[in-house]
Amino acid sequence: MTGSSDPASVRAAVRASGLGLWAQLRVATRPVRVIVISGLFMTIGFYMLVPFLAAHLQQGLGFTAGVIGLVLGLRTFCQQGLYVVGGSLSDRLGCRSLIVAGALVRAIGFLMFGFATTLPIVVVAAVLTGLGGVLFGPASRSYLAQEAVGADRVQASRSTWPVPRSESCWAR
Repeated sequence: MTGSSDPASVRAAVRASGLGLWAQLRVATRPVRVIVISGLFMTIGFYMLVPFLAAHLQQGLGFTAGVIGLVLGLRTFCQQGLYVVGGSLSDRLGCRSLIVAGALVRAIGFLMFGFATTLPIVVVAAVLTGLGGVLFGPASRSYLAQEAVGADRVQASRSTWPVPRSESCWAR
């Protein structure tokens, strides 16, 4: 490591040493750890839920495969198609408030999926889960880029670490 003990120097030295994700998380600031870990759990939880959601919509609510595809497609469009909107809101309203709002909106959407009994409620749940991702995703990337030091800003804004994605566990 370097002779300096300030947090920025320590983080830069850890990254330069080629240490893995867990070593990097240990020297990261608390907000960065919270964002990365919560994003990791949100991603893993989502991909664990989707197969059960499709089964619930088919077997529990009696929806056809086409309707299920439209609901999941709508959710995907709301999240991926509106990502620029989330980035713009993050720039205007601040990262922290949108990160919290995104997590809450997404949680409400998933709870609605669990209690929904009709197609309109399922559609609202799909839109809310997508919009929650729109609020959380760009704001978390922006916050992580703001927290990064020097050349790490570019890496933080475009790489698999520290972007909260499940594959970041094995990307390094």
